[in-house]
Amino acid sequence: IYEHFIENFKGTGLKGQLVAPSKYAAVCFHKWFQEYNKTKDKKINTAVVISDDNKYDDTGSDDEDDDYNNVVAKFLDSIKKEKKSLKAYETNTIEKFKKNTDEVELLIVVNKLLTGFDAPRNTVLYLVKQLENHNLMQAIARVNRVFDGDDNCQKKNNGFIIDYSANAQNLKDAMQLFS
Repeated sequence: IYEHFIENFKGTGLKGQLVAPSKYAAVCFHKWFQEYNKTKDKKINTAVVISDDNKYDDTGSDDEDDDYNNVVAKFLDSIKKEKKSLKAYETNTIEKFKKNTDEVELLIVVNKLLTGFDAPRNTVLYLVKQLENHNLMQAIARVNRVFDGDDNCQKKNNGFIIDYSANAQNLKDAMQLFS
C-alpha cells in the first residue's frame, strides 16, 4: 500500500482510503505508517476515523481486558485528550482529507465514510476487508467519481480499487442483486 500510493498518488493532490477489517487493524495500520514514515524520505500522512463504542475489535469479544479493545480505547482516548472531542477530530480530519493539502492523504476506516461520503479527491480504495452488496457498491462509487482537478491537483477520470480481500465474488453478487 505504501509503495503503490507513493508511486501513483503522492504529490498529485489525490487521496485514498484504506478499509481495515477491524478498529484494531485500523489503529495498527496507522501506527505502522507513522513508524515506517520515520525511515523514508517520502511520507504518507494517514488518519483514522472509526466509531467510538464499546466494541473496538469487531471480533465479537466484549471482554474489557481484551488487548485489542485496550489498544483501540487508548488510541481514541489520546485523540479525545489532544483534540478535546472525537467529533471535532473527525470533522477536522475529514476537511483535511477533502481539501488540497497533504495533511491527510490516506484515510483509514472500518465502516465509517464508506457510504454517503463525498470527497472528489478520493481516488484509490485499498480494500483489506470483505464488503458486500450496497456497502461494496457505494464504496466503489465514492472513489469512482470524476474530479476536474484544481490548483495543484490533477484531473481524475476514474477511481482505483486495490482489493486484498477477494471481493470479486462479492462484486459479482452485488451487481446481480442491483441489476
